[in-house]
Amino acid sequence: MQSRKSFTEFVKETKQSLKEFDPNNDQHIKDIVRKAIQYYDLQSTEKVEDPEKSVETLYVASMIEENILSKITELASENSELDSIEALYNGFIIRKH
Repeated sequence: MQSRKSFTEFVKETKQSLKEFDPNNDQHIKDIVRKAIQYYDLQSTEKVEDPEKSVETLYVASMIEENILSKITELASENSELDSIEALYNGFIIRKH
């Protein structure tokens, strides 16, 4: 099994790789969430349900993944108002667990 970075290391390095990262910008934080889903090989997905309104919905595969993505969001947001996945996705979260 390949060793992965800690959540703190992952978020720090990802924020540095994004140009002009703003912890108050929900799209910047969602970029980190998307990268975390790929990096940690999670089963959760994000889909655009209404392309005209750009409504993004997060489909969470398990409670563990929800906790992981919540922690990633908290670290990326630097305690702004977008410090939970519920706030980040405006409640558009579907739990498969």
